[in-house]
Amino acid sequence: MTSLAPHLTAYLVDHLPRHRSASPHTVATYAHSFTSLVRFAADRRRCRPIDLQVEDLHPDLILAFLDHIEEDRCNSISTRNARLAAVRSFFRFIEYKLPACLDQALRIHALPRKRTTMRLVEALTIDEVRALLAAPDGRTYCGLRDRAMLHMAYACGLRASELLGLQMTAFPPASLATVRIHGKGRRERVLPLWQETQQALRGWLRARGPTSVSTLFLNRTGEPLSRDGLALMVAKHVRHAALACPSLLSKRVTPHVLRHSCAAHALAATGDIRKVSLWLGHASLRSTEVYLRANPVEKLAILAAHAPPGVKPGRFRPPSGLRDDQFARIEKLLPGRPGYVGRDSVVGNRVFVETVIWKFRTGVSWRDLPESTGHWKNTHKRFSRWAEKGVWERLFRALADDPDNEYAMIDATIVRAHQHSAGAQKKWEWTKQ
Repeated sequence: MTSLAPHLTAYLVDHLPRHRSASPHTVATYAHSFTSLVRFAADRRRCRPIDLQVEDLHPDLILAFLDHIEEDRCNSISTRNARLAAVRSFFRFIEYKLPACLDQALRIHALPRKRTTMRLVEALTIDEVRALLAAPDGRTYCGLRDRAMLHMAYACGLRASELLGLQMTAFPPASLATVRIHGKGRRERVLPLWQETQQALRGWLRARGPTSVSTLFLNRTGEPLSRDGLALMVAKHVRHAALACPSLLSKRVTPHVLRHSCAAHALAATGDIRKVSLWLGHASLRSTEVYLRANPVEKLAILAAHAPPGVKPGRFRPPSGLRDDQFARIEKLLPGRPGYVGRDSVVGNRVFVETVIWKFRTGVSWRDLPESTGHWKNTHKRFSRWAEKGVWERLFRALADDPDNEYAMIDATIVRAHQHSAGAQKKWEWTKQ
């Protein structure tokens, strides 16, 4: 048995930041994943977290932990897959240090990721964005800060981590014309700022004043604003903006929705997905394609280029198998109820006979008969009952002197007779003569 504590400490403290050069956000996310896993495993094993062994993290326990965070804690499938990724990464680390756990690591790596639903992104309209940007009170300290944050989040399409991580050194000296963003995956980008965004930033910088903290956005105590504080700020101003734009109440507005709104509006204005990807700092165009699925302009262009075929919808009707004179000849040969032959029975017999004739002409199965002819089981039972009583033999004898030359049976294949098959000349042949 191998103690889990020293290997987990080496993984989080030394391996990730030093050897893998992982960002502080990645280390914090992995640490949170193992905090939840260690608590769950300790409750299952009924021991303290420091007494856990590496062998305790077997595949069955990992699967139970993933089901626990998805069902009991109501986490999304994406969160479940992120926790599994952290566990896999840890076992890739220890498989080089603990040869006795190679089989366990192999089984952990074999745990599958759960497929997620590719939902459409939800974005705000232009009127909703205007109402939200105008919601903060520009006469207060927090109002100036919130207005500047909302302007930066929408104008630059920033992630929450990018917005909260902005430093005073992100702007050029004595200018607010551009901003340098340190994005996801250590990718940097420089974005220009609108005049309205620059004015909101100037108002906040005057209220902020000189401090020893280099972070741009601070809370009331002069410390960097947290993610929870950002979420509460957005929710508060959404409620205020809903008074002027009630449609906001029907949407779940988060800080990331402002990023989606920026991307959706930029795509509608430029029509170039590459520019949107460059503005958002995506690593590839595959991450930006989600906005194409939500943009109806692209679909309208397809509809304009592809005209409808103009086919009118119709209703299936099986062809009639008997003429009135033919049915009149066999009407007396059809069985009816004992002692009663009425109009309903005659009509029912005709539909049934025509259905049977159409069935054998087309070659369809009994199950594929049209619903208008009744249930196929009743039709099949009635056909068998007539066959046992010799009704069909009497009908065929009565119609034998009036054959249907329009159809012919050749090797159980239905073909339609044509004059050219009998050697008749085609139109272009006799016009030359």
